[in-house]
Amino acid sequence: MKKISHLLLLLFMLTAPALAQQNMSLLGKYTYSNDIGSLWGYADGNGNEYALVGAYNGLSIVNVTVPTNPVQVQFVPTSNSYWHEVKTWSHYAYVVNETGGGLLIVDLSNLPNAVSYVNWTGGSLGLSTGHTLFIDEDGIAYINGSNVGVGGVLFLNLNTNPMNPTHIGTYTNGYVHDCFARNDTMWTAQIYSGQFKVVNVANKAAPVVLASQSTPGNFTHNTALSDNGKYLFTTDEVNNSYIASYNVSNLGNISEVDRFQANPGTNSIAHNVHVKGNFLVNGYYRDGVIITDARDPTNLIKVGSYDTSPLSGSGYNGCWDTYPYLPSGNIIAADIEEGLFVLGVNYVQAALLNGKVTDYTGGANLNGVSVAIVGANNTTVTTDLSGNYKTGYATAGTYSVTFTKSGYHTKTITGVVLGNGVNTVINTSLKKTTLSQCVIPVGLFADNVTATSATLHWSDEYASLYTVKFKNNATGVTQTLTSPVNSLAVTGLSGCISYKFRVKAKCNSGANTNFSAWYTFNSGGLGCKENDVPMVVTGEVEEMMVYPNPFSQAFDISFSLEEAAPVLLTITDVSGRIVKTVADESLASGKHLLHVDASQLGAGFYFCVLRSGDQVEMKKVVKSE
Repeated sequence: MKKISHLLLLLFMLTAPALAQQNMSLLGKYTYSNDIGSLWGYADGNGNEYALVGAYNGLSIVNVTVPTNPVQVQFVPTSNSYWHEVKTWSHYAYVVNETGGGLLIVDLSNLPNAVSYVNWTGGSLGLSTGHTLFIDEDGIAYINGSNVGVGGVLFLNLNTNPMNPTHIGTYTNGYVHDCFARNDTMWTAQIYSGQFKVVNVANKAAPVVLASQSTPGNFTHNTALSDNGKYLFTTDEVNNSYIASYNVSNLGNISEVDRFQANPGTNSIAHNVHVKGNFLVNGYYRDGVIITDARDPTNLIKVGSYDTSPLSGSGYNGCWDTYPYLPSGNIIAADIEEGLFVLGVNYVQAALLNGKVTDYTGGANLNGVSVAIVGANNTTVTTDLSGNYKTGYATAGTYSVTFTKSGYHTKTITGVVLGNGVNTVINTSLKKTTLSQCVIPVGLFADNVTATSATLHWSDEYASLYTVKFKNNATGVTQTLTSPVNSLAVTGLSGCISYKFRVKAKCNSGANTNFSAWYTFNSGGLGCKENDVPMVVTGEVEEMMVYPNPFSQAFDISFSLEEAAPVLLTITDVSGRIVKTVADESLASGKHLLHVDASQLGAGFYFCVLRSGDQVEMKKVVKSE
């Protein structure tokens, strides 16, 4: 084996092609003459940090206290094996391999000087090999995939004599590739059956399976539990695999809530996932180290990466494992071919985006809508059966968001501001291609009205931008405001003053609609009169009346047309969403009376919106309980 000096490392960093990285940086590197396996970390009581690397022929102990200059200080020989896994308890390291020799136990207390070690086989237990191991908070080691029995889990108590553990039980319900344990509950990754199992191990001599769950790739590689114990994260060691997230708060109803791929479509393979607070740190084979924001386990977003490997796509090369728990905050990573990496990391919360998409006319939830943040890689998601979507991106900024579904006009919302650590909500609707794409906004209203502020609303049209004329009726001062969505918060109002606003839409084609009718309301304050909804535009449509109002099950609408004209009469809710189409036809001149069956509507406020050409008239109606 060999070590790259600090000078050579610097030259390498200056001359080699830049590796893909995001919110992570290379601090130092140590290389080996043979391939390496997994690794773990260790920090002593003097502020020194070490990488414990499973090299081909032993345990390599590398001082990474100075991250730019990793130095191997000790090496403990073992049987030659490409599979070495390492964990620690107190000042001891425990190492398994797939060739033989039993469990290597190393006393690290004398570092950086010589260490003592033993090879433990458990006497009559006959332990020779193990695939992985885990050590819980109580000093119980879990040896997975060993040569003993079916390759389940051996439970070893390390407390009495850490250099000579006591075998206290065995889990025999199938081969276990890896596991995680906390508070007497074990979460096994049973790779060949493609599932994880939840096992009560309070009595190590008699483990009890509580639940099981299949994983997306049916080749469950490892498991990691969230700090609050409500979510489990898993990997599958197959091409095009996922890191999956499960709600495990109710073991009788375990549910998958999200799945994540570092680079979709490349066939890359997820290997080992670890929980670091609200983040996941992942060894992702040829994709290197991947950091995922998991503060919302139902919306896993990639926020950091460092590609340790020159290879890409499918293949069992690259980053085997990571260790993100050193006191310095640095991450150490083991790349099979490239060696040990010491990485700096900036844990950045994702800029999250979520919402609901509905049908413009009927208000039905729209499943299968493709939602994408334009210019943000790997952010495209699809709405679920309830019309809900969740996505996000690592980099804050102002973006356009597109909504696409066959049979509907594609909608692009521009000027969407996404902030790190902020959850932005965009609820929208899509129009069928049989409807006009961009028309005059209707359904204007104001809510959250106080003496100093209010929120203005209007119908959700296909617009890249809305222009709002906002007027103080007392002073006559009119402001021109804009919004990328169909609402706008206004501040700086004076109490008990009449205000009005109207809106026009800028269509995606670049054309602008006419302005809507004015909507008038009064700002709040003690003794102020209630808001009024005025009659809107007059012209071709005259004398629109609604009665009875309030109504219980049905009402009538009367109006007159100066001349024959196409008419669209709809009922909208307070968000501007059409809940019923009453008429969409050409009518003769003269007076008309239409009966509206509104029995299916819930109690509340609605708007009757009558369009004829560029003319719009609107009345507020109230359905009583």
